[in-house]
Amino acid sequence: PAADAALSVTGAVENELALSRSDLEAMGAEELTVEHPKKGEQTYEGVRLSKILEAASPTGATLTLTADDGYSVDLPLADVQACADCLVAFDGDSLRMAMPGMESNFWVKGVVAMEVK
Repeated sequence: PAADAALSVTGAVENELALSRSDLEAMGAEELTVEHPKKGEQTYEGVRLSKILEAASPTGATLTLTADDGYSVDLPLADVQACADCLVAFDGDSLRMAMPGMESNFWVKGVVAMEVK
């Protein structure tokens, strides 16, 4: 992935992606108000995760989200693809996951990589 990439999408995908913040914004940033499992209603601006996955064309069954501090979590790709309002949200200079309907451990802060397995 490129050095200035804000987010990489790798693994079992037809198209590996190295997306800068401007690449993400060009995909169509939206503002959504979603329900956080601990914080209640929150408003985020970002790109729908479904758009990013569509661009990558995943072929695996699991999505691993990895943060800049090394934290990672696995979730079934089918659950992610069924989440219409899941976002890769802009959070200052970093990115975070907004995952309505999912537990708080899937709301990864500082997300830098997605790997399909």
